[in-house]
Amino acid sequence: MFRLTGFQTLQTPLLQSQVIAVLIAALFVPSAVQAQEPRVKLKPHPAAVPNTHDPGEVDKPELVPFVVKDKTRLPGVVVDETEATLVGKWQYSTHTPPYVGLGYLHDQKSGKGESSVTFTPDLPVAGVYEVRLSHCYNVRRSTNTPVTIHHANGEKSVRINQQDIPKHDRLFRSLGQFRFESGKQGWVRISTGGTDGKYVIADAVQFIPVQTKVLRAGLQNAVAESEPQHYKLTARASEIDSRVKSHPEIGFLIETQGGKPADVQHAAVDTRVASRGKLVIWLMGHNEQLFDRINSYGIHAIRPHYANRWFSLCCRETPVGEHCRGNVRLEAATGEDFSDDVTIPKPDGMMERSFQFVKWLEKENPAGDWGQFLSADRKALRWEKIIVSGSSHGSTTAARFAKHQKVSRVVAFCGPRDQLQSWQSLPSATPENRYFGFSHVLDGGWTAEHYCRSWELLGLHKFGRIVNVDRTKAPFENTRRLITDFDVGGDARRAHSSVQPGSRAYRNDKTKAYMHEDVWRYLFTHPVDSVGKAVPMDADCEKNQR
Repeated sequence: MFRLTGFQTLQTPLLQSQVIAVLIAALFVPSAVQAQEPRVKLKPHPAAVPNTHDPGEVDKPELVPFVVKDKTRLPGVVVDETEATLVGKWQYSTHTPPYVGLGYLHDQKSGKGESSVTFTPDLPVAGVYEVRLSHCYNVRRSTNTPVTIHHANGEKSVRINQQDIPKHDRLFRSLGQFRFESGKQGWVRISTGGTDGKYVIADAVQFIPVQTKVLRAGLQNAVAESEPQHYKLTARASEIDSRVKSHPEIGFLIETQGGKPADVQHAAVDTRVASRGKLVIWLMGHNEQLFDRINSYGIHAIRPHYANRWFSLCCRETPVGEHCRGNVRLEAATGEDFSDDVTIPKPDGMMERSFQFVKWLEKENPAGDWGQFLSADRKALRWEKIIVSGSSHGSTTAARFAKHQKVSRVVAFCGPRDQLQSWQSLPSATPENRYFGFSHVLDGGWTAEHYCRSWELLGLHKFGRIVNVDRTKAPFENTRRLITDFDVGGDARRAHSSVQPGSRAYRNDKTKAYMHEDVWRYLFTHPVDSVGKAVPMDADCEKNQR
């Protein structure tokens, strides 16, 4: 959200309106016909090798109309290569349109890992900007060009395929939305590491205001929203909340021993899809393919950084206390004192980190409408709109947490486990019909009867029999207990991770399409009040495994 500083000195509505008009004109200059010559004569970057192509010598003449000779006719703030900082050897070219200004730079396929081009904008006001990068495209271009965005909340590094056709006028592609301070404090850098044998292209970077809050006469807000799109965001927990700390005694770190960030959190929402008003909190390693599917259902998703490496360090005694692991899970989730084995304060619990992350997302990604998940007093999440989900260790923590805190739904992939614990039979704050489970029958947790035990102690047998999704179509008899037995070559480890999108999931041999798309949609969207016919507990599933 943009800020206008020093505005208080303007005493009249007329003067205020004049200032606003100037600001809006500067930020939102309308697009012009590309053929027009630039208003200011451009000079090539003095550090770049000159262009060797004659005027009109192009390989794709049909793309010449997409050339933008005058960057000032584009909306927002545009930094061309003529204003960039060059490191290494870069050469001008106009051989492959389109481009912005005089032409574009390429790295001559040399100096890999040592060359870069940095674009530093001079932004008029602080706020959230969509960052777009321009490049021409053909088969000679790099398919994994490194790009780093330095913004007000840190840095984000991505790799882009410069053989792809950019979405915006065949020239610009979006890198995402980021908050920047005013002035020259942010930048975008194109590098060349890992691009051997291909050309890296550097042309221009565009910074388009996403949401502008301006003061008009009467102190009304004027808001400009960006077009609907699929947003994927990351942020470090320690940068969002200064109270965040490491707990090395349980492997809960902010940075690895090598100094790499260990507290990166992920979020995603697709505003092109009608929202269901639900948020998934995923309690396992980030799975972008799963998030893509969740977003396609109209559901927001986040992955907070929380304590999840204690399992091999705590509650290892034999026999283990029947509440030991359940209490550690609850403390890791809530940041409240439930266990004598760990000390995890509130800022480091899953609940608080998720809350702080959503508050940050509301500010940094206003188009994503993250504020709908905050309580009216903005002091907590609206847990009635939250789906907690995870796989294996994460699914077990999700179920334990839902016993304590009422949530919209629980989705447990390959879990819950905790076969020596009794928390599964405790009274549940979350109604029993809101728990869903999915496992492969060769998963070690299934063959050892850990999952069937947890499912029955959670009461899921009251809502239908165990259904094999490879033999029954959606809605799978409205059950809460789903299994698959597709061929994993007898590999229990593959079976364990086969029930979510990824390299080990079930695919069609010819098309390579996932075979469990209907299952994933069912797990996250099936109406919780539509339930199957109750069945008795299975006497062959051992409940007492201590």
